[in-house]
Amino acid sequence: MVSIPRLDTPAGVRLESIPGAVPHPLNLPKGCKFAPRCKYCTQKCIDAEPELKQVAEGQFVRCFYHDKEERRSAEHGKIVVHY
Repeated sequence: MVSIPRLDTPAGVRLESIPGAVPHPLNLPKGCKFAPRCKYCTQKCIDAEPELKQVAEGQFVRCFYHDKEERRSAEHGKIVVHY
Protein backbone atom coordinates (compact mmCIF):
# COMPACT_ATOMS: atom_id res chain seq x y z
CA MET A 1 0.00 0.00 0.00
CA VAL A 2 2.99 2.29 0.32
CA SER A 3 3.19 2.45 -3.47
CA ILE A 4 -0.18 4.25 -3.63
CA PRO A 5 0.20 8.03 -4.01
CA ARG A 6 -1.26 10.16 -1.21
CA LEU A 7 -2.38 13.76 -1.36
CA ASP A 8 -0.15 14.68 1.60
CA THR A 9 3.06 13.26 0.09
CA PRO A 10 5.57 16.09 -0.36
CA ALA A 11 6.60 16.90 -3.92
CA GLY A 12 9.74 15.09 -5.01
CA VAL A 13 9.29 12.11 -2.63
CA ARG A 14 9.56 8.85 -4.56
CA LEU A 15 6.93 6.18 -4.04
CA GLU A 16 8.07 2.74 -2.94
CA SER A 17 8.19 0.50 -5.98
CA ILE A 18 6.81 -3.03 -6.11
CA PRO A 19 9.53 -5.50 -7.16
CA GLY A 20 9.11 -8.02 -9.94
CA ALA A 21 7.00 -8.05 -13.05
CA VAL A 22 3.28 -8.46 -13.59
CA PRO A 23 2.54 -12.01 -14.82
CA HIS A 24 1.30 -12.46 -18.37
CA PRO A 25 -2.53 -12.63 -18.39
CA LEU A 26 -2.42 -15.89 -20.37
CA ASN A 27 0.01 -17.49 -17.92
CA LEU A 28 -1.22 -16.48 -14.46
CA PRO A 29 0.22 -18.31 -11.44
CA LYS A 30 -1.84 -20.70 -9.34
CA GLY A 31 -3.06 -19.12 -6.11
CA CYS A 32 -2.86 -15.39 -5.50
CA LYS A 33 -1.92 -13.60 -8.71
CA PHE A 34 0.10 -11.05 -6.74
CA ALA A 35 2.08 -13.64 -4.70
CA PRO A 36 5.27 -13.43 -6.81
CA ARG A 37 5.50 -9.70 -6.04
CA CYS A 38 4.19 -9.62 -2.45
CA LYS A 39 6.52 -9.24 0.52
CA TYR A 40 3.87 -10.85 2.76
CA CYS A 41 3.49 -14.00 0.65
CA THR A 42 3.03 -17.32 2.47
CA GLN A 43 2.52 -20.88 1.26
CA LYS A 44 -1.23 -20.30 1.58
CA CYS A 45 -0.96 -17.54 -1.04
CA ILE A 46 0.83 -19.87 -3.46
CA ASP A 47 -1.66 -22.72 -2.99
CA ALA A 48 -5.02 -20.91 -3.06
CA GLU A 49 -6.57 -17.81 -4.58
CA PRO A 50 -8.10 -15.51 -1.95
CA GLU A 51 -11.78 -14.63 -2.21
CA LEU A 52 -12.91 -11.07 -2.88
CA LYS A 53 -13.81 -9.47 0.48
CA GLN A 54 -15.43 -6.15 1.24
CA VAL A 55 -13.39 -4.33 3.89
CA ALA A 56 -15.19 -0.98 3.77
CA GLU A 57 -18.00 0.68 1.87
CA GLY A 58 -16.98 0.44 -1.79
CA GLN A 59 -13.57 -1.06 -0.94
CA PHE A 60 -12.73 -4.67 -1.77
CA VAL A 61 -9.56 -6.74 -1.42
CA ARG A 62 -8.47 -10.15 -2.65
CA CYS A 63 -5.86 -10.98 0.00
CA PHE A 64 -5.58 -13.46 2.85
CA TYR A 65 -3.62 -10.92 4.90
CA HIS A 66 -5.31 -7.57 4.38
CA ASP A 67 -5.29 -7.10 8.18
CA LYS A 68 -2.00 -5.56 9.35
CA GLU A 69 -1.87 -7.73 12.48
CA GLU A 70 -2.01 -10.92 10.42
CA ARG A 71 0.89 -9.70 8.25
CA ARG A 72 3.13 -9.40 11.30
CA SER A 73 3.25 -13.18 11.62
CA ALA A 74 6.73 -14.74 11.57
CA GLU A 75 5.98 -16.79 8.43
CA HIS A 76 5.51 -13.72 6.22
CA GLY A 77 8.28 -12.73 3.90
CA LYS A 78 10.18 -16.02 4.21
CA ILE A 79 8.94 -17.48 0.92
CA VAL A 80 10.49 -16.61 -2.42
CA VAL A 81 8.21 -17.37 -5.35
CA HIS A 82 9.69 -18.20 -8.75
CA TYR A 83 7.37 -18.51 -11.76
